[in-house]
Amino acid sequence: MKRRPTGLVAVGRLLVGTRRRGARAGRCLITRATATLLSGLAGLLVAAPATSRTSPGAASPALAAELDAVASRYHEDPAALDRIYQALQEAAQSPGADVPTLVALARAAYIWGDVRATSTEQKLAAYERGRQAARRAVEREPRNAAAHFWYATNTGRWGQTRGVLRSLFLLPELR
Repeated sequence: MKRRPTGLVAVGRLLVGTRRRGARAGRCLITRATATLLSGLAGLLVAAPATSRTSPGAASPALAAELDAVASRYHEDPAALDRIYQALQEAAQSPGADVPTLVALARAAYIWGDVRATSTEQKLAAYERGRQAARRAVEREPRNAAAHFWYATNTGRWGQTRGVLRSLFLLPELR
């Protein structure tokens, strides 16, 4: 009996679509695999604290710390997530908003869109807000890994919500 590939071999074959048998033999599954990978990574990192540098005198460390506390326990007090999300939106509106604030807003937008949004329009608006915040953070600090991660995560979730066929134009952006 031939063993099925596991681990990285299976992921690699899934990404390039080299399954040998079945109706989908030879088809490329990059869109589904990318979305699944991004969702899985985002799920793992939602509870992890944000790791970004803070500038002295910035108002965001308190908001970022509060988001870290609420991110893994949003179900206990959903209104706390709403308050933090609103406060981060207000803090990020100024043109001189610091990178940690923008990264925290991108993270909060992702969580809020997944957990608190009740309609597709609300989800799309939250993910778009997160994409814009993360894009601004990447423009200011191109080497900030958290900003790149939350940009890709919000973009992937925005594409999933919108529909795979209607969001194919996002593929070059996610690469």
